[in-house]
Amino acid sequence: MIECVSDEVRYENDFIIEISTLLLEQLLDSLDGIELKIVLQEKVDSQASITDSKYSYASPECGITIAKVVKNKGYKFEVVINQGLEWQCFLRTLIHELTHVAQYQRKDLAHVDTSLGESLTYFKNIAYDCDEVKYQDQPWEIEAVNNEIKMLKFLAGWIESNNSNKSNYERTNCDGKYGQA
Repeated sequence: MIECVSDEVRYENDFIIEISTLLLEQLLDSLDGIELKIVLQEKVDSQASITDSKYSYASPECGITIAKVVKNKGYKFEVVINQGLEWQCFLRTLIHELTHVAQYQRKDLAHVDTSLGESLTYFKNIAYDCDEVKYQDQPWEIEAVNNEIKMLKFLAGWIESNNSNKSNYERTNCDGKYGQA
């Protein structure tokens, strides 16, 4: 189940759900069991969200992914995005954060606390100490950034070929500017 909530109506929630579903269908073999809440708000407070869950990645000005473990059910996801972003940046952030959702769901990305009190991140069964690997060199972040461009091209083609959604897309473009990102 995917839901979208927002502080104000800047982007149409149904359209964001439709785009998110489409993107996740490209990133995952199945959407079975996905519990995702997309929260659009004026300011992303990454520190407040991080205290709720240690399974978080944040860019405070753009967005954050929170993956909460639900006992015997996998993860329950919450993606919080700054709705004040310019449309293309908003889409890139959505794609980036949904990539992390897919990584958790596929079990490619996991976090483990060691008996020594350290926290390790596992990506595709390889352990990484995030304190020792720069953000831009973390393989799960590299995958998310690479997906931004690939999925933006995919979305542009989808929007172009789907006239019924194109009017929604133009209507939801940011700051009163119309046309494509």
